[in-house]
Parts: sequence; structure tokens; C-alpha cells
Amino acid sequence: MNVVTFTGIHTAITMTQSQVNYVTMTGVSFQVVDENFEEWKNNNKIVGKYATVKNTVDLINIQWSIQGTNPKGNTTTKYDLWQGAADKSEPVCTALKAYYDDIDDETNYAKIDFSNTQFEYGSSTKVLTRMQLVHDTAAGIAIADLECFELEASDITDQQTAIVLFKQSIPKYKLKRTESKAATKELKRLFTLLKKQMNQFDTLIETKRKKAEAFVNHYFMCRRIVQYGHGHLTKKLKLKPLQWKSMFGQKYTIGDTLHFRNRDPFYVMIATTDTPGVMPTETLIRLEGNSEVRLEVPKDFGGVFGHWVVVINPHELDMVRVTVFLVKK
Repeated sequence: MNVVTFTGIHTAITMTQSQVNYVTMTGVSFQVVDENFEEWKNNNKIVGKYATVKNTVDLINIQWSIQGTNPKGNTTTKYDLWQGAADKSEPVCTALKAYYDDIDDETNYAKIDFSNTQFEYGSSTKVLTRMQLVHDTAAGIAIADLECFELEASDITDQQTAIVLFKQSIPKYKLKRTESKAATKELKRLFTLLKKQMNQFDTLIETKRKKAEAFVNHYFMCRRIVQYGHGHLTKKLKLKPLQWKSMFGQKYTIGDTLHFRNRDPFYVMIATTDTPGVMPTETLIRLEGNSEVRLEVPKDFGGVFGHWVVVINPHELDMVRVTVFLVKK
């Protein structure tokens, strides 16, 4: 089972703080889901919705990256990427046709009734519009409903990546005026979709309460949106090899939450202590690279209540960057 990764998010587009907070919350919540895979792996509804949410977050990542690109490339590259995007768009379109045909939806079938040649010939802007319409239509349908037509969530994500690469190969001035507006509009749609999907996922997780109450409680605790941009204590660390730092001395209490975000591919160690001048060696928690975790004091620290929190870089060669948020209960 591939776990969801909500890291490496691009922020070239100016995002609202609420959007950033929502994606952060989603990532932390799904870490709990990943850790409890055995509790839901045989539930097809949860598995399907899991994949749907993952796909939406992947699409948000792509949209956040679009404005940070600098399109370059010669004519040969342009047409190679065009053909690549066409090859990725054709099976998605075919699956959509089969889906709408199966449910007798002639209206929506007509909207995406493109032949393969319509992805390969014509003006680049018109072809891009057709490809994007097919992608957005597929992304708005639960992947579980498309799987029987031989379409997977990765097919939709791969199509969008190919579309973006094709778009980047077109001379920049042709798309510059509309790209920022389009990306912002698409992000708004994706966040609306993500919130709906997460609410649906909540209902599915709630059905596991009778058999896995601890898992369900932990999930919903992490589903609370923490407004990181509004007065909570934050520390941004850049730890050199073998360096460690203590922080938040006497500023948190039992029931408060510490949120750690590791922004590099190398793991770090976390602990609490009452001797901030001495590096702790016991009750250490490992935070993997490019990941996040939210820990309740002192429950998630093995019951140990130290009045300082410590982040340790155990690597001899690698620097790591970690952001720590203190959230009062």
C-alpha cells in the first residue's frame, strides 16, 4: 500500500493561510490513517476514498507548481511533449466515455466526446483546453467509479503532469496572461473538492469506531484545523550536522500539542527534557524526512513530561530544516 505524501508542496502562488492550514491538517490526519492501515485495508469504500483524496492533493501540488515554472524548449521538444500529453489524455477520455455511456449520461458524454486526433492536431491552445477538460472531468469523479474502466488515480495525475509539461513548452507569451488566473481558479475548485472528500472520508472513518476507537479518536483529533498563522509559537530550525536545539522552555503544558514539520529528506530525533543543556538519549521519537507529525504533551512522548522540547540532527554530514509549532489546548 502506497502511503499518501503531502510534502514538497510548492508555494509560488500566493496562498491564503486557511488553504495552507487545511493541507497541513489533511497531511497530519492521513499520517494517522497510514499508521493504522491494518484497521481499514479490507474496507473497499475507505480504500477508494483514500485514493480519491490522494489524487486531489496531488493535483493541488501540481497547480501550486505551475506559476513557478519557466517554459523553455525548442520546436522538437514542444511536439514530443504534445504527443506525450496526447498519449496520456486518450485513455482518460476513453474511460470517461465508457463511464458516461454506462450510466446513460448523454449530456456529459457529449462534453468530452473527443477523438484521439483531436488531442494530436489543431492549435496548441485548443488542444490544451480539450486535454484539461478531460482531466478536470475525470478528477471530479470518484476513482472507485472509474477503476472498472481500467483507469487508476495515477493515470489522472500523470495526465495532468504531461499537460503541464506540454504547456511549458509553448512560448511563454501565449499563456502568460491567463495562467495565473486559471491556476488560482483551479486551486479554489480543488480545495472545495478536497473539503467535500474529507467530509466523506470522516463518515467512513467513523464507521470504524466500534472496532478501533483509539484510531478514530486520534484521526479526529488531527482533523482539527490549527491556525498556524495566528499567534501560535513557531520555531524554524536549521540544524547543522550533529547539532541539536532546545526550545519552548516552560511555555507548554499537559494537553498542548507540538507539530513538527521536517523539510529535508533526512530523519531527525525529537524528545522532551528538563535539562535543556544536555542532549537527551532516552525516549526519543524519530521523525522521517519530508514528513510531519503532531504530538500531544506528554501522551505522545511516552508519558514523559519535560518542560523543553528538543530536536536533534544525528547525521554527520547532512543539514536538516525543521519547523516546530506549539499549539495551546
